[in-house]
Parts: sequence; C-alpha cells; structure tokens
Amino acid sequence: MSATEQGTREQADRVAGVSGVARAVRRLWGERMAAEAEMGLPAMRAMFEEWHLPTTEPAGVSYEHVDAGGRRGDVVHPRRLRARTA
Repeated sequence: MSATEQGTREQADRVAGVSGVARAVRRLWGERMAAEAEMGLPAMRAMFEEWHLPTTEPAGVSYEHVDAGGRRGDVVHPRRLRARTA
C-alpha cells in the first residue's frame, strides 16, 4: 500500500471512529498476509479468529436471548436510557 493510500485509509478510519487497536490489528493482518502470500484457509481462519481478543463488551447493557422467528437471537438493552433533548 502506498503512503498516499495509507494516509487516506487512516483519515477514513478517524472519521469512522475506528480505534487505534483496530487499526493496529488490521495492519498486523496485512503484514502477515503479505509475508505469507500463499496463506491457506486454516492459517487465515486462525488469524481472523483472533479478532475478538482486543475487543471488550460494551458497558451499561444487558443481553436477552430470544427466539426471533425461529432463530436464536440476542437483544441488547441499555441499562439506563438517557433523556433525549429536542
């Protein structure tokens, strides 16, 4: 990736609110894939399975396991709703 492309991606990440951790993980993946151009599916799957490691659960929510039309689903409820201002 050129310096211009890298700068454009970093700017887009900032606008989208992508965290520094997410950028670092994505950069690491790119380096690993470039170093191992013929990466097989098992190695790629193992790499992407690491995605959850730097993430955390959101604060201030609870989860409800539901049947959503015959499919299992989760509903996330805020523990405290903030008053909306007009």
